[in-house]
Amino acid sequence: MNKKLTQKDFDDFKESIEDLIKLYKESRLSKMENAEESEEERLARLRRFGQELRKDIDEAGKFVKIKEEQGRKSKLTPQEKVYILIIKEYLGLSNRETAELASLLNLTKEEISYKTVERLYSDPDVFVILYNLLSKTVGGLKVDAVMDGTGYSLVVTKHYRSEREKSGEGVKEGRDFVYSFFIFDLGSNLIVAYGYSLKSEREAYEMALEVLRDLGVEVDSLRADKYYGKSTLDDFPDSEVYLIPKSNATIKGGKRWREMVLRFMRNPLECFKRERVESLISSIKTRTGWIINKVREERIHLTVLARVAIHDLLWSKALD
Repeated sequence: MNKKLTQKDFDDFKESIEDLIKLYKESRLSKMENAEESEEERLARLRRFGQELRKDIDEAGKFVKIKEEQGRKSKLTPQEKVYILIIKEYLGLSNRETAELASLLNLTKEEISYKTVERLYSDPDVFVILYNLLSKTVGGLKVDAVMDGTGYSLVVTKHYRSEREKSGEGVKEGRDFVYSFFIFDLGSNLIVAYGYSLKSEREAYEMALEVLRDLGVEVDSLRADKYYGKSTLDDFPDSEVYLIPKSNATIKGGKRWREMVLRFMRNPLECFKRERVESLISSIKTRTGWIINKVREERIHLTVLARVAIHDLLWSKALD
């Protein structure tokens, strides 16, 4: 007969969590799951990304109707706009550098200015095509997920991580940072949902849940760290959830919470797979930047979406 779970059992187990995480990070299993791809694999994936980018954008823009614009007609098609913006974000260029590159490499049929590049971030057609790219890549997937939040500085003189460390668990509200939230598929490294907020990580998380539902992504299992509590079980009622418990957590909290505690105690290594999310978020920021140099909210949003689309397009080239 199975012994009934007691609070003492749980407290004793919590004391060993940090040691277990350390052992996991040093283990062969962790090294296999977090193995870096070879330079040859990375370049092959990048080559496919470049070769197929225009085709991917064209397919995502098939059903975008070009709106009648007041004043001067745009020099670019919606697809050209998205292509230019993705190149800009991937290479981390300024608006002026992007306009110069477009001329140098004949990326567009007509010359464009740095002002044209900036206006791309407020263009609804660009948003629709980028979101279609995300939907085309991850829509309807069944995933074993991991999730976490991060932030981008909106002011060059500040850095999200150092500010968060100074203030403890969170960062003061304001316009210095944009909070972002990502849900990844462990198997493919794809971002299956994203969110952003100028107010809090919680709001960014709630937006990610809406995107997840809108894209029809099914989460078979989910891993998250100790900042996500019992309410996460309600947000993912049909998923097998693994949460690293806080130091003051108890076994009280309903049937699903006790089931989660037992599942975690029996198989803690499954939860520790969430370590993968840190390297994935770091790779996104290393590739496309740690700063969002935008002021208007819709342009901040579109920047986050563009970086999500770039990440997913790159990793989707490793799937087949």
